[in-house]
Amino acid sequence: MNELEFVFNKIIEIDNKAIEVKEKTNQLIKDKESSLTNDMKELEDKLSTELSVELKMMNEKIISDANENAKKIMDESKQFCENLIKKYELIKGELIDKIVNEIIES
Repeated sequence: MNELEFVFNKIIEIDNKAIEVKEKTNQLIKDKESSLTNDMKELEDKLSTELSVELKMMNEKIISDANENAKKIMDESKQFCENLIKKYELIKGELIDKIVNEIIES
């Protein structure tokens, strides 16, 4: 083998190795893209689930607070009505006498 053939074979060898490295690099890039895509999908799913749970908890707290507020308003209204009835009971006889006297006087 002469020098020209040796150089030519080395060029072919280097060219083949370059093609092989390029193919491996392209495959590595595809593998990494696939892995990152899967990781992103898993992260999106995880965040979606966490957000869903957090929103559900917030919703339950809002409903609980609203129920507590409604109960408080109902209790206050009941107490107000009871007080109003007690006050009426205290002056009921007086009112009846006053109304009867007004009817008799007119």
